Amino acid sequence: MQLNEFLTEEDKLIKELCSSLKQVLKKLNVSFNIPSKDLPIRAKVKKVILNEECHLIVIYEKGEVHSAFLAEYPRETVMAVLLSIMPELAKVIRLYRKRVSTRTSFFGRIKKELKNVLKTIVGSAEGEIEKEPIEAVEDSLKTENEKAKGGGM
Repeated sequence: MQLNEFLTEEDKLIKELCSSLKQVLKKLNVSFNIPSKDLPIRAKVKKVILNEECHLIVIYEKGEVHSAFLAEYPRETVMAVLLSIMPELAKVIRLYRKRVSTRTSFFGRIKKELKNVLKTIVGSAEGEIEKEPIEAVEDSLKTENEKAKGGGM
């Protein structure tokens, strides 16, 4: 590969990476404070933030603020930001996975219990066992309503 091809590929990868990162940061609703010493910025910087929109916000000591999509910064800055945030981002992702796993487990247990209750309430006729729980409940309610209408006439 020629140098020009490498640079073109690098630009493409940075744009794709930053677009993916933006989606992840948005979904997790997370932003990062980045130590200014980690970035190749020569001016005196007060604070650096990568927000959930994947915008790198640089606040200078003189009060100036520069904000742009991460992919718009120089390659070295993008790399420095990624190296800085990756350990913390990995922790946030692990925590998110754990929360999703806990919710899934909870919902699974509730579903199982509701099926057991449904079998008890509706009965366990062979045809009803094969139906989805909501269909079994609907059929049971229809039967009860028909009985109520027929008994009132």
